[in-house]
Amino acid sequence: MKDRQIDIEWLTDEHECDTCGWSTAEGAKITIDGKPAICLEPSAYCFGSDQWDADQVLGIVLGEMGIRTLLTEPGCDPEDISRGRPSDKLAPLDQHAPVARIEMSAIWDETRDDFSQGYRTFLGNEVIFDHPPALRGSDKSPYHSSTEALVALAEHCGARFTPGSIEAWMRGQKEA
Repeated sequence: MKDRQIDIEWLTDEHECDTCGWSTAEGAKITIDGKPAICLEPSAYCFGSDQWDADQVLGIVLGEMGIRTLLTEPGCDPEDISRGRPSDKLAPLDQHAPVARIEMSAIWDETRDDFSQGYRTFLGNEVIFDHPPALRGSDKSPYHSSTEALVALAEHCGARFTPGSIEAWMRGQKEA
């Protein structure tokens, strides 16, 4: 797979209503190899806001790179996140597109109040990343997010994120 320069500009919309209060929505403008690819314009409303989280945006980036991406959260069926939501109306992927599968897993020790989350990523049948959860004591157990797994997969498949594309999202999450 060839290297692709990916720039993600994270967008936020805000809406204030006298009845419902304050609401926000997030989205992104995605540029690939210097050309605008997709704009996921957020719209904050009282109900039914249009918004995309980081996992959805990164799934769409992988789809634009030609990778079908399935994400499985614990206890859930695999979800194809490579073309966004049906309402996004993105062109379908080639039926022969490579398939990546991210399987999230978690363990929790209720008595010690210890939680860990990990993931295993497959590209075809090959395991390319394996970061299992492990209980190591409170505040020492690893926590690997699905967003981290998607960034690692994208970079493995040739994504070269511009400075700030991922860091800006992470900084926004810490401020929230």
